[in-house]
Amino acid sequence: MENENVKLLNVKLYYPSLFDKEQYKGTPTEYFGTKLILDPADNKAAFEIVNAEIAKQVKALKLAKLPMDKACWKESENIDLAGLWELRAKTKFQPTIVDQGRQDVEKESGLIYSGCVVNVIVSFWSSANTPGGKRVGCTLLGVQFVKHGEPLGGGRKISRDVFDEIAVESTNDF
Repeated sequence: MENENVKLLNVKLYYPSLFDKEQYKGTPTEYFGTKLILDPADNKAAFEIVNAEIAKQVKALKLAKLPMDKACWKESENIDLAGLWELRAKTKFQPTIVDQGRQDVEKESGLIYSGCVVNVIVSFWSSANTPGGKRVGCTLLGVQFVKHGEPLGGGRKISRDVFDEIAVESTNDF
């Protein structure tokens, strides 16, 4: 069952692969994707939207409950993200990525990193015909940078402006 597009506001990216396809053991996969981090206390609206969408998909599969290994939505097992929830979203095509002014964002801009706050457009789906059984997934369609956040995991590239220039002494030792 494919649903309509859903907008989630003010969620954090976690290990995004939005400009290049994801890697698995050093080999590119066929997907772009990310985990979206939601705090149920700070972002109750988005948390409730995801729960409702997942419930719709589980109902479409005619299941009372979906095993956690078959869902794109779960409480984080990462000790650094205790109490937070992760939504795994991916797509075979590069998602639309824009800034606050809806201008395209390039990889080199540094705006997209683990921990930045974004709005996303996603679509939830369910399938009874996937290898391994019934499952619920989430397709990532678009990302809008909202603001900088505390870097998570791998952090982000810093500007060279944080360094002071150092005078180089001339030596004739060579």
